[in-house]
Amino acid sequence: MTDAKSRKGFLSRNTFDREHFLHPEIEYAPMYSWMWDDVISEEKTERRLEEMRRLGIKRFYILPIPREFRGKRLPSAMSPAYLTKEYFAQCRYAVKRAAELGMQVWIYDEGGWPSGGACGRVLAESDDHAKESVKIKTYRLHVGEKYTPDEEVITAFVNGKRIQAGYVSKEEVSADEYRRDISVYQGTSEVCDVTKAGATDAFLRLTHEGYRASFGEEFGTTVTAVFTDEPTGPRPFPYREELSCKFYNLYSVHIEDHFPQLFGRAPIGKEDAEIIINWYDLCSAYFCHNFSEKERALTNAYGLTYLGHMDKDDETNGSLRGGSYHIMRALRTLDVPGVDVIHRQIYPDKARVEKEQGAPKDGKYRVDKVNHFFPRYASSAAAQIGARHALTESFAVYGDGLTFAEMRYVLNFQAIRGINVFNLMALSYGESGAFRAGILPHFSEKNACYADLPVFNKYCERLAYLASLGRRKADVALYYPIRDSYVGEGFPKVAAGYEAIGEKLEEFRIDFDVFDDDVITSASEKSLDDGVVKLGAAEYKTLVFPYCRYIAPSAKTKLSRFIAGGGTVLVVSAECGTAKIEGGRTVTLSDLGAYLRPSMDLVGEGFSISASELTDGELYLIMNENPDRASCTLRLPQGNISLIRDITESTIVSLPKGQENLSLTLESGELVCLLRTDAGLTSETLPEVVEDGEITDWTLRKLEKMIVGKERTETVPISEVKSCVRLGDWREYVGEDFSGSCLYETVFDRDPSRDCILDIGEVHESCRVEINGHSLGTKVMPPYRWRIPKEYLLPHNAISVRVTNTCANAFLHTDVFDEGASSYYDIEKKYLADSLAGGLFGKVKLYSVKN
Repeated sequence: MTDAKSRKGFLSRNTFDREHFLHPEIEYAPMYSWMWDDVISEEKTERRLEEMRRLGIKRFYILPIPREFRGKRLPSAMSPAYLTKEYFAQCRYAVKRAAELGMQVWIYDEGGWPSGGACGRVLAESDDHAKESVKIKTYRLHVGEKYTPDEEVITAFVNGKRIQAGYVSKEEVSADEYRRDISVYQGTSEVCDVTKAGATDAFLRLTHEGYRASFGEEFGTTVTAVFTDEPTGPRPFPYREELSCKFYNLYSVHIEDHFPQLFGRAPIGKEDAEIIINWYDLCSAYFCHNFSEKERALTNAYGLTYLGHMDKDDETNGSLRGGSYHIMRALRTLDVPGVDVIHRQIYPDKARVEKEQGAPKDGKYRVDKVNHFFPRYASSAAAQIGARHALTESFAVYGDGLTFAEMRYVLNFQAIRGINVFNLMALSYGESGAFRAGILPHFSEKNACYADLPVFNKYCERLAYLASLGRRKADVALYYPIRDSYVGEGFPKVAAGYEAIGEKLEEFRIDFDVFDDDVITSASEKSLDDGVVKLGAAEYKTLVFPYCRYIAPSAKTKLSRFIAGGGTVLVVSAECGTAKIEGGRTVTLSDLGAYLRPSMDLVGEGFSISASELTDGELYLIMNENPDRASCTLRLPQGNISLIRDITESTIVSLPKGQENLSLTLESGELVCLLRTDAGLTSETLPEVVEDGEITDWTLRKLEKMIVGKERTETVPISEVKSCVRLGDWREYVGEDFSGSCLYETVFDRDPSRDCILDIGEVHESCRVEINGHSLGTKVMPPYRWRIPKEYLLPHNAISVRVTNTCANAFLHTDVFDEGASSYYDIEKKYLADSLAGGLFGKVKLYSVKN
């Protein structure tokens, strides 16, 4: 088995090691986005870093939010000003202190986002760096009127025919002018053109060279990577003389003659389609060569890893809407490709969120769905460049009612699809006023249950370790119809088919990658003759094509070789109009499963599986993607099988040799790991239990309440006891505005001669349990279950359960943010309503351990 490329700050191993799992290295720790949105000082930086340490945060990057970035839409009081000498000095202090605290740091390459303009400073240096594109102006030409264009007009058309200055209309007609669209300086990065080499050179000089001069001695040790965020070229495409001339030199075609087809103002013939495809292909080449490849070269020269994600990466037509022009090609220019998961793109209650979102607001070709397979773009690109790591930037705009269980769902959903580097949004530098309602959630020990973040961070570390092990067994790949998206005409049908196939593959539990024409044409020649598309660490034996029309001729030639070598091509289409693939097998969507087999047989709806090949066996991750608890039955592979039932626990269970099936009941979003390995694992047997009964008669005591004041958020101690409370939503006892912690207490009798299992049922949200003064630890997501050693038990036992809910109630019942909050706050506030319940719901049960 070939090891994937190792990168600075990233680890991947090919064998499971118990100690590495229990105590993962810092390279597996989640990376937090630290938004600098307030006045920066060494004293406040010190205070925030100490809080991070208490919260179990080991890695971060500074995300500067300059005052001029988006203005009132995202409030900031950041000072010193971005990229000044004083700013770099503050960054240097933060990095130096991080090094002393044993933390790792990435560099975020922009002030705000998208990357590439240094928050307007690139364009401020020269207007030549501005975005240049094309826009249409349509107006009426009257009979006998002479056409006189101004200097901003590139060309004009009447009835599909190009006209020149001096043209005289013989009738009342509509004329389309195609005009230069040049962005003006607005103090943001959004108007800088990343497809221009000169603009990127200026950007790298202002940012990277500044960081290098400030704390370059930390490069490769404390500082390990550079993060680029949504670099975006002009939309719908860049246009300037340089590009036009290059296109003519390559294809002997004036692209201006085809503006009506590019803008959907004229029918597209076969020749037009090829011209449009070639034009966007050139735009993609300029994007990659002049920005991401250039930034990667400098980043790597500094000894750092280059990573990040593109814009609109959850959309089928995101390549054009997101301004990268070819998202898979762009992702392959990164050392660690990534995706962006914001605004509940992934969420347990998929059906409800899709209904709430309704139809897309814009984008003719957008297929907008929740929980679809877009994380595979990053993991596929990683495999294709020979890497093992793919990242997610998750949780921005999920709101401060986001629970740990929801966070687990979102990350596990992506881990099953090959994501193993977790960047969590966000930490706020500002502690007062509207800064606490910027991009939520804000992880702070003052924000109710987020004080228990260390428990979740440990979960993330172990998940990253497991999801990074070995080589993903994804030998099926789905064709991304990028060329059809360029042409536009007829693409909604192509996109719908492509999405439907992806969903069907997921339904069949097929672990698949996404590929494009570049993968076929770049694949190893020898591998094609063996019926395998091999590129980097990717090895595809079955290629699945949706209905499409514009597969690259060079790719079709290589496909013939692949098929002749024994490779399988499945064309999911009932129409003969799809691009002809000689030797491909045409199948229907419903029959697709007959030609593919999952890595493991499983009975149960809404479960997903991924598999990785280890040097000495295999690793399987199994997740319940249903919105509620559900059960499944697995058919186990042969060999020595171990089960990690709960990643937060240290227990590894050996299954009996020869056991054929395993039944599991998992909470929504819960994930378990199966290991088939020849190496000896120190493990336990699955305990046999018998139910003893329910624990009742609880009292409730308020401990502390979260208070959202104008200047700061505080946790205020209180003491108020309620006797004989009913388990369930505690708002009837503590009030509608209560965010904070309460203590449930009771006593129970027990024979102390055996260990027992305590299951406290449903909890909102995190809880810590003590028995007779012995702490059982904190859990932040279901199942809320502990093993109690008999040494902790007495004939008469006192139990206490400290429960902490989310910030939702406090945030929903304050007017502090009615003025000055970010433009995201309205939707974040709406999300709060989903997380208002708090308390111990139960039932609380005891089970005796028989063995």
